[in-house]
Amino acid sequence: MADPFPVNPRPTTPDWDPAFFDASYYGQGGRGGFREYDYQSAGQQGQLDLKRSLCCRIPHESALFIGCARGYEVAHWIRHGTPAAGVDVSEWAIAHQVPEAMGRCQLYNGWQLTGFEDRSVDLVAAFDVLTLVPDEMLYKLIAEMQRVAAKAIVIRTIVKNWRNATRLVDGQDGAWFRYLPLTEWDRLFTESGPFILDSYAMAWNYECFLTFARVAHDDPRMRHLLADR
Repeated sequence: MADPFPVNPRPTTPDWDPAFFDASYYGQGGRGGFREYDYQSAGQQGQLDLKRSLCCRIPHESALFIGCARGYEVAHWIRHGTPAAGVDVSEWAIAHQVPEAMGRCQLYNGWQLTGFEDRSVDLVAAFDVLTLVPDEMLYKLIAEMQRVAAKAIVIRTIVKNWRNATRLVDGQDGAWFRYLPLTEWDRLFTESGPFILDSYAMAWNYECFLTFARVAHDDPRMRHLLADR
């Protein structure tokens, strides 16, 4: 299949300090980060298989990963024959891409998907990322994901329904900014564009995969949204 992604794309300048997501965050548990972050580990490979199985509910021939870190998802999708690319704010993570993703991941400013045309990528995905995006960027990033995604958007995120219903953060999750109910994540992705919540699935006891599908405005599934606008 054709590969829509340039190798070694031109980076953009982050709008906020990427130093938060450094070597101590990736692999040492610093500031609520990962305590184990090895691409070849059984844990990571199991995670990648789960992500791919859920993303493939909507067939796609290209994928863009928001908050790609060292490019694990990018490498996994390429291994399975699907062209993929990623963006991240972390200079450390981009500089330490796994070899299989080298040249496919680039810095970005936290919300602007520079270089990606409207509906140019079938699938746009963000795993455990949107809880970290500052409020002033979140709406802009969601709009950009909607702009670029031709078929589907998949996110994995904490949902307030199942964890920390009365608190914003706890000692384990000090890096995360927000806990929203599933209905609010649904609203954020469907009220301002031609997307519907196609499916959702729980992972472990608190994280949720949500799949949003692009549909035409005359699709019957859009009627309940259009009636409220």
